[in-house]
Amino acid sequence: MAPFIPKTFLIDTGFWYAIYDKADQYHEQAIAMFSKIENSPLIVPWPTLYEVLNTSFLSEKPWIERFERFLQKPTVTKIDDSNYKEQALIYSMAKSKEKDWNISLGDGVIRQMLADENLKIDYLVTFNYKDFNDVLKRKSTIEYYYP
Repeated sequence: MAPFIPKTFLIDTGFWYAIYDKADQYHEQAIAMFSKIENSPLIVPWPTLYEVLNTSFLSEKPWIERFERFLQKPTVTKIDDSNYKEQALIYSMAKSKEKDWNISLGDGVIRQMLADENLKIDYLVTFNYKDFNDVLKRKSTIEYYYP
């Protein structure tokens, strides 16, 4: 019998807002989702930390305390963006010139991570499916995770 290998989840920025902000439209879904994956290997890209830890998030002290405890869990891996940021910058700038589709630099980095054959990712946790659909179609080993 093959050993059990836990699934790895890459977490997008919007998920964190949904977890902490009770007014977020996805709050209940995020809470339910997190309860299922919180003890799995979780990948947190550095660009999502830049996006989450903004002034409004930092003004909510209970959010910071919970998020800080989460980031210290042994199952959490923060992924550096240095291998991805240049290509993501080029991609995001090119997409901004196209009609009806802008990709943030943070999402551009996540897209590069999803395409990286050397990074083990089984699921992308996001409520922003449209910005990743094309890369996930090319990378059939990664799926969305949502309730």
